[in-house]
Amino acid sequence: MKKTKRNQEDDLLPEYDLNALRARKSDPERRIFPQQGVVLASDFASAFPESNAVNEALRFLLRVAKQGEAISHPVADAVDRFLALMDAEPSASPDLEPLIRTLDEMAWLAHQIRQEETEGDDQPNSDEPVRDHWTASTRKAAAWVGHVGSVDRADCEKFECPVSDLSEIIDDLGLIQWRFRSTSEADVLFHYKLGFMTHWGHHLRRAQSALHAWYW
Repeated sequence: MKKTKRNQEDDLLPEYDLNALRARKSDPERRIFPQQGVVLASDFASAFPESNAVNEALRFLLRVAKQGEAISHPVADAVDRFLALMDAEPSASPDLEPLIRTLDEMAWLAHQIRQEETEGDDQPNSDEPVRDHWTASTRKAAAWVGHVGSVDRADCEKFECPVSDLSEIIDDLGLIQWRFRSTSEADVLFHYKLGFMTHWGHHLRRAQSALHAWYW
């Protein structure tokens, strides 16, 4: 009996099972490299252009093709700079100007994102990293504002130490940085602006106010 197009598709799809593909990404000997991802995606599109299952596989393969390649975008650059500042070991009296300037830039960039640049919610091509809010993030923030050992507690109370606000921003933008390597540009901009409007932007404004009082 001659197989229909649908039968042929059913036979081929197991080879491209998405869970299997995800497993292959972490296996050095079976990993799909970028060039392979493009070829496989093109083969799928040509063979089964109207299949929803294939379209899903196609989108996944295209993300595999760019795996490990961060999206080049001003938002990505600003997020990277902020997280690099937070990761750096500050001096006993850290210079707050680069941090203040970066916070200003990230807020400005959020206002530059147009609605048409954001398209829904793509599924990432890797698992979301575990958030470590009250340990690493808080230590980084505390070190930067000098709350650990070098700032008097009375000063901290007077100027509202922004440790908790900065730690929230570190957590949220850590996930944005991960999304730049795991989803599409439109997806990242969607989550960046949404997070700015609903969560980390509030913390950024409070941190800006406190740091401004400390710096000037």
